[in-house]
Amino acid sequence: MLLDMPWYWCKCLWNSRYFRNWLRICIAASIGVLLGLLAFIAYDNAVLRETQEKYILLQKSLHINNDEARSVTVRF
Repeated sequence: MLLDMPWYWCKCLWNSRYFRNWLRICIAASIGVLLGLLAFIAYDNAVLRETQEKYILLQKSLHINNDEARSVTVRF
């Protein structure tokens, strides 16, 4: 008798129209939050990649300029 009580209440909850609607709302909200976070992370990753590429190009440009400056001999 004591072991049957939790199953009884689970069946009562599942058969409740209000509980199932509440569960659908919770699942929909969870999926919405998940998709929002996924979009935010994807956008942030794209911006970070673009910034990283700019810094790599800047670093290569500075490295080339330093090599050219070293190759020039200074004469007095």
